[in-house]
Amino acid sequence: MYGVEEFMWISVSEHYLEGPAARWFQSIESQLRSATWSTFCQLLHDRFNRDQHELLIRKLFSIKQLTSVSDYVTRFTELVDQLSAYSNSTNPVYYTMRFIDGLFPEIKAVVLVQRPQNLDAACVLALLQEEAGTAAPAKQSRSGDWYSSSKFQHPPRTPLPLPPSPRADKGLAPAPGPAVAVPAVKHASSADPKL
Repeated sequence: MYGVEEFMWISVSEHYLEGPAARWFQSIESQLRSATWSTFCQLLHDRFNRDQHELLIRKLFSIKQLTSVSDYVTRFTELVDQLSAYSNSTNPVYYTMRFIDGLFPEIKAVVLVQRPQNLDAACVLALLQEEAGTAAPAKQSRSGDWYSSSKFQHPPRTPLPLPPSPRADKGLAPAPGPAVAVPAVKHASSADPKL
C-alpha cells in the first residue's frame, strides 16, 4: 500500500474485502483495534488458507483431460501456478509427468515416447498430437481403386442346409432289437424207443 501509513493498512484493506472475507472481517473487527498488520495477515491466513494447500494437491492428483488439450493445459497450469505460491522447491519433472498422466490415452502414448523435459514442452507436444490426430482423415476407398476392387469378397455366412429326409418308396429297415434265445426242439425219430 504505497503512500499509506502502516497503522491504516488494516482499515484500508477492509474496503477491498468481498463476500465471506468481508463478513469475516465484520465478525472480528473489534479484535483488530490494537492489532498489527502482521497479526491481521496471520488471522486472515488462518481463516481462509486452511487446507487450501492440501486441496490443491488433491486436485493435482485427480486432474484429467476432459475435452480439448488446450482446456486441459489451461486448467493444469492454473493449478500449478497456485501450488507454486506454496513451494518453489517442487521438481518440474513431477508436474510434467503428472500432466502427461492426465492426457487421453491416445495422446498420452505419443507425448510420453517423446520424453519432454519440462511442462511447456509436454503441453506443446500434446497440442500438436491433438491437431495431427484430428487433421488426418480416414482413408476411403475410391470406386476406381484397383486394390480395393481386387480384394476377395467372402460370401455372407449362412447356416448349413439340413440333411435330406428319407425317401418314402424305400421302407425303413426294422431296428435291431435284443437277441431272443430260441429253445432247441428234438425231432422224434423212428429209432427212438421211448416214443
